[in-house]
Amino acid sequence: MQDFELRVSTDPRATDGEVQGVRQAFLAIDDRVVIVERERGKGADASSLPWVVAASGPLALFLGTLAKKGAEATVDGLRRLVSDLYEAHRTRRDGLIILDDDSTGRRYLIDKDVPREALAELVTHLSSNHQPPAVRPTFRWSELDEQWVLDD
Repeated sequence: MQDFELRVSTDPRATDGEVQGVRQAFLAIDDRVVIVERERGKGADASSLPWVVAASGPLALFLGTLAKKGAEATVDGLRRLVSDLYEAHRTRRDGLIILDDDSTGRRYLIDKDVPREALAELVTHLSSNHQPPAVRPTFRWSELDEQWVLDD
């Protein structure tokens, strides 16, 4: 098993219960996750939202535990993670999950209503061997285009 570090942070206003919910959601997938409590998430409207959870690191390695069970299990596990993170913040509705993948250099903004097919495509992106670009592009799922698009 390859070593990695996935750094997860919650926003400074997170309650103890929210932090615990975030911790449980990530550790349910892999116990090598480093949780950094109550640290301001990076970028993408973070200051205007009630809550933000940011994770950065080699996301494909993080999801590798699920990948051993196949692609469908990986997508289902990612879907469960998103659901669990939103459930941890159920008293504060609108929020955002930011996933920064160090391996591909991509940033993904995950909102509550992201469809399953978007997560399946995200897993495909993460498993590709792209070289990180000089500037990290940010992607958001577009219902209109039914694909991940650059976030302006």
